[in-house]
Amino acid sequence: MTDPTTPDWDRMADWAESQAPLTDDSAPMLTGEQARQAGRQLLRGRPNVGADHATGAGQSRKRATRLDEQTDAALVARARREHKSVSAVIRDVLRNELAKS
Repeated sequence: MTDPTTPDWDRMADWAESQAPLTDDSAPMLTGEQARQAGRQLLRGRPNVGADHATGAGQSRKRATRLDEQTDAALVARARREHKSVSAVIRDVLRNELAKS
């Protein structure tokens, strides 16, 4: 009998290597060089998006706002559709709108 508090590493490794889908809202699975780069980025932490956009140099300002449910749902749907973070979509939309003025 196995101990229920001990992870079944072999079973988890088999699943991880099977490329089985996660959930409908999961990001695409990365393999090879893409997975290596994504893992390194994750360990480095979030880059600044200041003067040298996403290079880790410069300063990033943090802003907060409230969204109604409909706007938030549309934002999340767009982020999923474009395979971007919600923050990246917000930055893109703001940049485009501010460039018009």
